[in-house]
Amino acid sequence: MEESIVCPICGIFLQEPYIRCVECHHSFCLQCFAKGREYENHKNNHSYTVMRNNFTLLDSDWLAYEEIKLLNAVADHGIGNWSEIAKDVGTRNKLECEEHYLQHYIYNPVSPLPEIQLEETTGEIHHPTPVACTNFSQDPPRPVVGSTMYQEMAGYMPSRGDFSYEHDDFAELDIKELAFEDDEPLWNDLQMAVLDIYQSRLKERCRRKWLIKEYGLLNMKRNLEDTKRYAILGSGFLDTMKPLMHLFTPHKLYKFMEGLLWEYKAKQRIQLLQECRSAGITRSHSISTYLRLKRKQEENKRRNRRTALDEVLSRIKVDDLLLLLTLLLCWDLINLQVKKEICVQV
Repeated sequence: MEESIVCPICGIFLQEPYIRCVECHHSFCLQCFAKGREYENHKNNHSYTVMRNNFTLLDSDWLAYEEIKLLNAVADHGIGNWSEIAKDVGTRNKLECEEHYLQHYIYNPVSPLPEIQLEETTGEIHHPTPVACTNFSQDPPRPVVGSTMYQEMAGYMPSRGDFSYEHDDFAELDIKELAFEDDEPLWNDLQMAVLDIYQSRLKERCRRKWLIKEYGLLNMKRNLEDTKRYAILGSGFLDTMKPLMHLFTPHKLYKFMEGLLWEYKAKQRIQLLQECRSAGITRSHSISTYLRLKRKQEENKRRNRRTALDEVLSRIKVDDLLLLLTLLLCWDLINLQVKKEICVQV
């Protein structure tokens, strides 16, 4: 496996075994796959295959990852340095490395590489049951009381799963002195009406807490990621989407936001293609060259931008320029003489 392959969700380097989606060809770590996380066009109900290198490839005694280490070591140290090659392989001695390499890569009857007979179980495709995505309502961090993160989390206490200051925090004051009388039915009805109002206020409090937790508004890391991801749609885009939390579930809201993002990117791509077409570009692989030359041309224009005075001076001949300088000098001398006469009169 190449070391450059990383999980696009959590960003860790992938190590065997890891998961590769058959439909969208994304690779994910086992942790993100087990939690059913989704990424761009990848859904957690896509077919997948388990990627691993612990199977035999050319020899029943050599595993695939040992073959990769052997080839990398030979490329680094050269044929003949079997001691150093064996150190890089780690699981074989120098004699085994030499015999295996010569047998399968030098003296094999098939050129330039040996023929590989894949087993039927290799690359088996699995069709999983859809898993609920859990990356919206993750448990928030537990900052120190009084810290900046604690203040940003609006006083949320993860250990209790509650806030230090609730919505409509003084609602209980209206019911603390309620008392029911046996001989006052009208009074009791009024007290029950107050309790009904208090119950509706509690429901609103619970609804707001559910929105905050379900949409992951306390997860500062995910909020920063969303801010970066949707920055091209404008600084106030996320604030504009917040009222829709009352109408959409988290998954539907994020699908809607992703749709707006892809629509914006599609429009930008269409504008770019139209610009390239008007410039005479007919091949898609020529677009990058066109953009690079366009940026270079704009930089040259900015570097060579001339002011209005430079433009005027460039159109004046040398003789005219000398005459202009002489006139300016005479004008300065006249002004100086006038000032002296004024000073003498004063």
